[in-house]
Amino acid sequence: MRKKILIIILLIIIGVLYFHFRHHITQYFFNQHVIYWSKDVNINFSDYQQKPKADSQLKIVDFHGLNLYVENIEKANVRAYFDKNRSWVKDSTNFNIEAVKQFQKLRFDLYEVYARKFNSEIDKIRHNPKTTFADLENIGNRIYQELQRFEDEIYSGEYSTQERVEIWKPKIDQLLEEDTKQSNNSDKSINQQNEYDGRQITRKYHPKEMIIKLIPIKNNGIKENYKLTLIKSDFLDNNFENINKYSNEIVILYYDILMKNNTNLNFDKITIEIVHNSGKKSRFYYSNEDIKEITKLN
Repeated sequence: MRKKILIIILLIIIGVLYFHFRHHITQYFFNQHVIYWSKDVNINFSDYQQKPKADSQLKIVDFHGLNLYVENIEKANVRAYFDKNRSWVKDSTNFNIEAVKQFQKLRFDLYEVYARKFNSEIDKIRHNPKTTFADLENIGNRIYQELQRFEDEIYSGEYSTQERVEIWKPKIDQLLEEDTKQSNNSDKSINQQNEYDGRQITRKYHPKEMIIKLIPIKNNGIKENYKLTLIKSDFLDNNFENINKYSNEIVILYYDILMKNNTNLNFDKITIEIVHNSGKKSRFYYSNEDIKEITKLN
């Protein structure tokens, strides 16, 4: 009897753990067969791992998509990816290899453009308490329809693969460049090695300026202090009653940046400073123990 009870308890524990970490588990297995977009990403034919379809007239199929990771709405994020398990090639000696690789990269870049559009639309509603997962799905449907129309244009007309690359690459490169410039204008004070992490903060809180102190301020020669300053955020001013909550979110993002830049991070406190439109300042101080406690709550 005791053995049965222990088994039941164990199954309940496993079920609770799975329910709590199901998003992480699903994402982990998904990550095993995808390649996420980056500026210099290189897809090789060895990455086309699906068995070719014998009855297909196509010589190569590359599958790209947009992955919406949404553990909760405020942290929702979209990334463009190439799926190795849904891409295949029959005979790489039977076509212009260089042109095919350029065309695949062109489509990958296009998906990155729309991943950024998707994130931009989410940013407009992510902090609205009335936002639902259905709202994110509706945005996704609109984005995919727009993306599909763009792809249809790319494939229209009687052109070779090389000709399509020559026609569309300058246009897609321009779309990527325009988006990058907009992001850089918002994040000009951010250390470039942490562009993505810093952009997470600016996308959520939209300050006019942000200063990240990656160079430590010495504290009695023993430990180090770090400071992040957000200047003139309309969002934070309009939601001042929740300023403590948002400061906790900001410090966790900032802490992640510090961890990536300091293998032996040793600090006395981290300061989050918010400069309001009125010129007044709100300061929040966090010890290592404070951050561990906040992480547990999140």
